[in-house]
Amino acid sequence: MKSSSIKKGKIILFILFAAVLAKATPPKTKDIMLDFVSQLVTLKPYLSSEEKFTSKENEEKIKFSLEKLSEAAQKSTHDPFLKSSNFKFSRQILLEHIEGIEKAFKNGSKPYARWMLNSTVQICLTCHSQLAYESQTFASFVSDNDYKSNFDKAEFLFLVRNYKKSIDLYSQFLSQKVENKEQLDTALIKIMTYYLKVNRNFKDAKIELLKLEKNKYFNVSTKEKIKSWIDHVNKYEKKNVDIVKIKESELLNWISDVLEKEKSEEHFEVILLYASGVLYEYMRINPNSKILPDILYNLAQLDQKISNNFFFSLSDLYLKECIVSHFKSPIAKKCYKQYEQNIKIGYSGSSGTHIPEDVKKELNSLRSTVYGK
Repeated sequence: MKSSSIKKGKIILFILFAAVLAKATPPKTKDIMLDFVSQLVTLKPYLSSEEKFTSKENEEKIKFSLEKLSEAAQKSTHDPFLKSSNFKFSRQILLEHIEGIEKAFKNGSKPYARWMLNSTVQICLTCHSQLAYESQTFASFVSDNDYKSNFDKAEFLFLVRNYKKSIDLYSQFLSQKVENKEQLDTALIKIMTYYLKVNRNFKDAKIELLKLEKNKYFNVSTKEKIKSWIDHVNKYEKKNVDIVKIKESELLNWISDVLEKEKSEEHFEVILLYASGVLYEYMRINPNSKILPDILYNLAQLDQKISNNFFFSLSDLYLKECIVSHFKSPIAKKCYKQYEQNIKIGYSGSSGTHIPEDVKKELNSLRSTVYGK
């Protein structure tokens, strides 16, 4: 019965996906996107569970889907529609990222591969957010009953940018006593991510925080954190950034002040979320700005500081885009150093650091790009 339900869900998903894409994209592009969504549907049960993703029992299924995902990415690099400058990250970087997931998984770095896979979904949906059909299409991912709780369902809905439904479910989850501190913290930060990073709206964030402050189930530590968040929001609401009018030098000075302030402030993640949203939106509306390398580097710093425990960072792709697309900029060297460090951490474990040879070759190639041979 469950197998039949899942198959039915896939069929519905494909019909919806194809119908919407047919209005917006060329036939070949639609086929490529359907290849992608087919593998994402297959991988869905493992995206929100590290235990399932790293289980030996699921290894062959995941490996096969990652290979198919990589094949779809190969096709995308030759598609004229997907080469459009409307899409933020270059096709080659996305291809290398997806191939990197497959390599990491096969080399045994499964938690790192899962982190990369989830960030890939975010990359795809970041592009889709520029197109009219994004939110309708990916709501279909949650048409079955695979999720154990409101938290699990909210996590996946948030991942596919169905924000309003995910925030409602996080709020329901927090309306009762939560024993799992990690899930509690994650739900809180995701709610703030929606209000401050996605919408960049201090007023709505403060309204939500004042509600959360009254939650009778929160302990003293959680209430103190929320109070601190309210204080930060009140202070930075007066420094709200006008993304349209701000000058390049002013934006760089502002983000520098934010990152410096973070070193001495507690519970500053809410302002880091807002800053990340500001930089991304500025980059979106100013695609030819001369400070793009600086923005990419700072976005990478912000994503890492906010912490990968809360949501899946695009840090590595920001850094790689900086290196490849802006290699003549002095900032490219800083981007490379940070990227190299991230890779080393990603391939480190209890037995030491084991970077595959092909990944080392890629690092050497990127180093040559910015430093010369």
